[in-house]
Amino acid sequence: MKRIFYVLPFLLALYMGCGPSSNTPTPTSSLPLGTFTGPYTYVHTHFNTGVKDTTRGSLQLSVENATGYSVTGDTSKHAGSYGACYVNPSTGYINFVDKTAPASGTPAKIHLNGLYLYSYDGTNFQLQQEGALDTTAIIYNLKKTGS
Repeated sequence: MKRIFYVLPFLLALYMGCGPSSNTPTPTSSLPLGTFTGPYTYVHTHFNTGVKDTTRGSLQLSVENATGYSVTGDTSKHAGSYGACYVNPSTGYINFVDKTAPASGTPAKIHLNGLYLYSYDGTNFQLQQEGALDTTAIIYNLKKTGS
């Protein structure tokens, strides 16, 4: 029995150093208001094969208290859209309600829609959302460019 007490700290240190890590944004209390630009990455992992399809692009996101949000920029793969957004700085989540998203089915383009974990330090605005069964993920790495 005493041997387990000698091995336990070693196993704990091994787990902490080699255990699972996360690239999720750290929640913050600042409200992300203004204009932001930067890249996004959408990754779809095929459930049966594990093969990943990646889509990248750049966009502009405007977030205002009075009007909600709008997405513009390169809309060849990401939908230009607008709608309401609700920020909860105490949980680190922001919810986008896209008025242009289809009511059913799979949209032809990526939409900024739904619940995202976010971090914002006054300049850098990062959003991350993972889809069902962890087969999809979208990450936005934006920088503030205007008020």
